Amino acid sequence: MIKMIKTMRNFKFVKTAFLLFVLAAFSNCEDNEPIKSEVKTNTSTSINIKGVQGKSSYKVEDTVDISDLLDIANNFLEAKIEQIALKLEDYSGTSIEGTITVKLGSTTIFNEEFITLTSDNTILTVSSALRDILTLVNSGEFKIFIEGTTSKPIEDNDFKLIVTPQIKATVAI
Repeated sequence: MIKMIKTMRNFKFVKTAFLLFVLAAFSNCEDNEPIKSEVKTNTSTSINIKGVQGKSSYKVEDTVDISDLLDIANNFLEAKIEQIALKLEDYSGTSIEGTITVKLGSTTIFNEEFITLTSDNTILTVSSALRDILTLVNSGEFKIFIEGTTSKPIEDNDFKLIVTPQIKATVAI
């Protein structure tokens, strides 16, 4: 019986503490303004690259699915891509060195950027002027186009390029 009374007191305390927390959180909201929350995602996309062995240039495209963001919230106020991580998977050589151009939808975010791709992530930071991708995020998926030139011929005929964009979004709850 005493345990039950203590449990009830603890429950009342937790309920009161939660109510105070909610009131404090909502008291900082302006009238008729939505509650805002920040969401980050690093969803990887694997792009198969075939038939380029011995060549010194490549061109690939794929669709990046970020619908998991839309599952979390459907009212995005802001969406920015901060960086892109690129790495090779199942590549029989050690690296691919050269220039790379990356487009998301119709926006070129890197143009002939010098890069060395390996089995470890190579991070490219997106210029602040090119970070806004709200329209692309609201669509749930977008096309990514990657093309590049290499300093020496590519050593494999069938490998993957793993593309991981880091996206930060503000959503209304």
